Amino acid sequence: MNSKTRLNSESQEAIAQLLKPYLQQADNLLVQKTYMGGSEAFISSVSLEWIASKVGFASELPLFQPHLDETGNVERDTETVEDILQRPLDWSRQATLTQYLTNHKDHKFPALLVVLSPAWVDDPKAPQWDKDGCATQSAIEFLPLDSHEKLGLLQMSSDVSVFALDGQHRLMGIQGLMELLRTGRLQPYSKLKKPIGDAITVREMTKKFGITPQQLQQLSQETIGVEFIPAVVKGETRAEARQRVRSIFVHVNLMA
Repeated sequence: MNSKTRLNSESQEAIAQLLKPYLQQADNLLVQKTYMGGSEAFISSVSLEWIASKVGFASELPLFQPHLDETGNVERDTETVEDILQRPLDWSRQATLTQYLTNHKDHKFPALLVVLSPAWVDDPKAPQWDKDGCATQSAIEFLPLDSHEKLGLLQMSSDVSVFALDGQHRLMGIQGLMELLRTGRLQPYSKLKKPIGDAITVREMTKKFGITPQQLQQLSQETIGVEFIPAVVKGETRAEARQRVRSIFVHVNLMA
């Protein structure tokens, strides 16, 4: 082993030991910062189990809450039709996407784009808002680990909520997988989330596809890419934050 290799190994060990106490904490994620279109974002990877338990649909984001229909989709009225163009959630796709994850050996989902929103964002009296209603900090707490502030830790406190802007049907499929693993069955739905047909069961899948229950359970620990954007950035009012998030929501889906 030459000196260069030995130095690299020693450096890697030092970095590993330095990061270990931080990465062992459930509320820390190792991320890389990106910058595009005037917006910062942070990329990481998480387990499918994490996605199912932590991430909600865009319609659940408080910034969108005033405009929901009875099915939980963003309502397409005269006030929202121009800034919310995402097609409504199609719940008939859930069973198909879940079965893709369980039955296809080489399954692969692209990364999700999500918005991170701590509780203070929706509390106008929170100290993070100044007297003019502008945020004094970003909704994302980022602890940089390098001098260029490109690599660091995303700090996820217990009051932080996460909502999918792009990848909502992927989220739906992952949630279906977790439901299947937890209960042994998954009920198929119509587009508007009305139960249809017979439930898909683990027993049926193991017989039909030769997958063991243990192999199915291992799927929950597979990982997927996720990109975080803040619900509010420093200096924004809540109205400005809403407009920015809606604009990203619309244009990401138009360009997808």
